[in-house]
Amino acid sequence: MTHYGWYIVLAGTFCVFACLGLARFALGMILPGMGQGLGLSYSQMGLIGTMNFAGYLAAVLFCGALAERLGYRLLISLALSLSGLTMVLIGFSSSLPVILLLLSVCLFGLVTFIFAIGQIAGPAIAEVMAEKTGSFLMAGLCTILGLLLALRLKPARP
Repeated sequence: MTHYGWYIVLAGTFCVFACLGLARFALGMILPGMGQGLGLSYSQMGLIGTMNFAGYLAAVLFCGALAERLGYRLLISLALSLSGLTMVLIGFSSSLPVILLLLSVCLFGLVTFIFAIGQIAGPAIAEVMAEKTGSFLMAGLCTILGLLLALRLKPARP
């Protein structure tokens, strides 16, 4: 029988894909088409990008207090639901002010999710690494080497 932890890993992977892949990085791909379809100027599209970061900022300011008040499980569920719902509503919107508001709320949910999952997964990963390697020092070195390898293997910009 499969260990329960693998289901958590799989669910977490899909959640990260939904938040980062769909809610965060999709903006760059859909913004030119959205601008053309809605007749937006470059300034208005820039404002959409600015509101993107406003949602990030708001989440950073409040997600610690929300985590203490709601707990991580509820916070993650609410953040994912909020991001998903606002992405769907953005798809149906044809008004720039509504899109700006929804995008900020969407990114608030995204960053809140990332904060909460990091608070849960970070210590758990460090503990497992320490158990397998024998020390926290080795866990830190493995993490740094992994990051350096990822940076080295990233594709070059055209």
